[in-house]
Order: sequence, then C-alpha cells, then structure tokens
Amino acid sequence: MTLAGAMLAVQTRVAGALGVEMGSPLAASGISFAVAVVALALLVLVRDRDAVRRLRQGPTRWWYWLGGVSGAFSATAMVVAAPRVGVAVASVGSCTGMALGALAADRAGFGPSGRHVLTPARVGGSLLAVAAVAAASGSASAGGELGLLGVLVLAGVATAFQQPVNGRLGAVSGGAFVPALVSFSVGMAALLVLLLVALPSVQWPTSPWLYTGGLIAAGYITSSVLAVRRLAVLPLMLATVGGQLTGAALLDGLVPLEGRPLSAGAVAGALLALSGVALAARRPG
Repeated sequence: MTLAGAMLAVQTRVAGALGVEMGSPLAASGISFAVAVVALALLVLVRDRDAVRRLRQGPTRWWYWLGGVSGAFSATAMVVAAPRVGVAVASVGSCTGMALGALAADRAGFGPSGRHVLTPARVGGSLLAVAAVAAASGSASAGGELGLLGVLVLAGVATAFQQPVNGRLGAVSGGAFVPALVSFSVGMAALLVLLLVALPSVQWPTSPWLYTGGLIAAGYITSSVLAVRRLAVLPLMLATVGGQLTGAALLDGLVPLEGRPLSAGAVAGALLALSGVALAARRPG
C-alpha cells in the first residue's frame, strides 16, 4: 500500500493536468472515473464473474454501495487543488484527513475488521497530522488557498471512509475487482449528475498520458479493497499516507509546477504528517 500511495501522488499530478487542459475539474474527474470503469469492467468479465453473483446474492446494507460518492468528492478536490497549491501541499491536506478519518472509522467499526479502541499513540499521531496542516498552510495561504486546504482535509476524511465501505463489499463478493467497479461506477454517476447541472464547456487534450489517471486510481482502490479486509482502516491509511507524501515531495522537488516549487512549509508538513502516522501505528505496550 505504500507503493500504491506513491502512485496516488502521480495520479494527482496527472488528473490535475487533465483538469487544467480540459478547463473543468469535474469533467476531468468524470473522464478518470470512466477510464477506471472500463478497465475494471473488462477485468471482471475476464476474471471475476462469480464475484458478481456472490455480491448480488449476499447480504449488504445500503451504505455499502456509496463509497464511490466519497471517491468522486475526493478526486475532484485533488484535481482542483494540485495545480493551484502543488502536489505536496495538496497531499499533506488530504493525508491529514485520511489519518483523522481512519481513526474515526476504526472507532466506529466501519471496516470489516470491526471496532478498534482509541489509544494515546493513535490520538497523538492524529494531533501531529493536524500540526502538519498548520505547517503546510503557510504556502497555501500565501496564494489565498487556505480554504482549499480545508476542503482537502475533508476529502481525505471521505477517502478514509470510502475504503472500509469498499471492504465490506469485498468481504461479501470475495473479490476486489467488483467492489472497485461498483465504487467507480457510483462515483461516475454522481459526477455525471453534477456535469449535467453545470454543463461546462471542455477541450479534449490529445496527449494520451493525461488519460491514465483513472488506471492508477483503479489500481489503488483494488489494492485497498484487499488490504482493508485484513487490516484496520488506520494502518491502511498510514501506508497510503507515507507513500503519497514521499511521492508528492519527489514530484514537486524534481518536476515542480510553474510558480509552485516545493516549499519549506510543505516539507515540514510532510515530515510532521509522517511522524504522526508512525506514532499512530505503534502497537499498545
């Protein structure tokens, strides 16, 4: 999951670039979700048809099917934010939300592994994650984007709750591709409704690499469906956070966006967030 988290940083950069080229973050998110749906549908047809039958016949609750709504919100927030504040700052905000949301999701027992008690290490790690946002907010507020950083934290919380919901579907279906397909299909439907309301005018980029973000996202969601069935939500998010922050810092350091170089605040925020997730990952005693 750490490697998958690093790929999320790449996906954020790709999706952000697609949003800029198309002139519509909503349309860019919709395209990414559509690419993921097509790829996952092909995989289900080839390898996982029995999982569809198990999911149709198995016991589910209505909220098991809504993970894609959280995914659509998170993806769109990152598409909007990455070109404006840089991948590193966007990732610090999102990852902080992931840590806080995972703590709440584990306490409420949303995941297949059930409830997990709060410990001083987990609470302390979450407080360090909040401090990470404060450190990163200097560079964000300088560009008038402090409110956007708050939206990114909410997007991270939504991501943390999406994973256990998808994991519930994975436990019923016995597979990973079908829950991921359901998640992206529901998210795409939500984005289509918003697009029909907004009716943005878009430009279609010709660079093929701009359309690969959906494939990366599909790989991450599929991996998380498998992982959350064995782990609590917090360890899953911690692994994602470590990979995403490292990948984001490397991207902004080596290939910075114009006018958004890697800042000292983003580096400090990343280090604080990593310290927080390491503390929260400690086992009691």
